[in-house]
Order: sequence, then C-alpha cells, then structure tokens
Amino acid sequence: MTDEHDGPPAEGSTPSEAELESLATPATARRAPRFGRFVGAGVTLGLLAGLVIRVLDRGGDDPNASIAWLMAGLGLALAGALLGAWLAVIADARSRR
Repeated sequence: MTDEHDGPPAEGSTPSEAELESLATPATARRAPRFGRFVGAGVTLGLLAGLVIRVLDRGGDDPNASIAWLMAGLGLALAGALLGAWLAVIADARSRR
C-alpha cells in the first residue's frame, strides 16, 4: 500500500493547498556575481589603459618602448584583475544580505 504523498499526483488531478504546503520547503534565491567575468573585465580594461598609454606616448626612437608598453600593460592588467576581483567580492557580499 502506498501513501498518497509518496509520488507525484496522478495525471489530471490537482493537489490541494494543504498537500502543497506539506511538500514545500522554504527557499531564497541569491544572485551571485560571476567572479571570472569581473576579473576578465578588469584585465581587459587594464590592457586597454596600457594601449592608450602606448598610443599617447609614442616613445620616439627608444628601442625599449615596446618592452615598456608590454610591462605597463601587464602591470595594469594585473591591477585591473585585482580591482575586478575586489568588486566581485563586494557584489557577492551584498547579494547575501
């Protein structure tokens, strides 16, 4: 013998309000940020800032200008990644409230 609450209701029958309340469990939805996207956006913005610096400062005839731009771009990408991760942590903390 089976209890009527063991399985899904028979097709065509609608469960009563009391049956639904006995089966329901309270839940809350939390929208957590995607950390990778925040970090990726920070890296992208850092590289773009390095590119803007490169375009604005041609470097003249300096043979090390490309290396300097590369290092500045990598440094700004790292700073952007850290800033993006920090913002994601703040957004995650706010989503838990």
